[in-house]
Amino acid sequence: MGLTLQKRLGELFTALDVTCRQEVLDLEVCGVTDDSRQVQPGMLFVAVTGDTVDRHRFINAAVAGGCAAVLASRDYTEACAVPVITVADTAAALGHVAAAFFDYPCRRLKMIGITGTNGKTTCTYLLEGLIRATGGSPGVIGTVSIR
Repeated sequence: MGLTLQKRLGELFTALDVTCRQEVLDLEVCGVTDDSRQVQPGMLFVAVTGDTVDRHRFINAAVAGGCAAVLASRDYTEACAVPVITVADTAAALGHVAAAFFDYPCRRLKMIGITGTNGKTTCTYLLEGLIRATGGSPGVIGTVSIR
């Protein structure tokens, strides 16, 4: 049985300058996505304006999928069947909202970044082994693999 998270929108927007009615901040959501095809009932849909696709075009699909609310850019003015919360930059807001929804997981992780021209993959394997040997539980995201 999976854990079901519920968060009030007000909790998710603490680091953002949002425009919405106070009662909207008390609305609970069960997830966050910027992909209208992944919307499940009760989720927050974030309409990110990307380089190639403006997800504001998919707000109606997200609503049809059951989203509880939409986070849109300030210039979005169309009528919507669910609350629309506006921010200046939805792409920047998505990271803040996702982090808040999952209780800021990066605050509980130690992170190491490796840069350079040669040897990055070797270094990740060495560090992974060292961390594992000392009782840690490493995760690696690299060019060769994600583990």
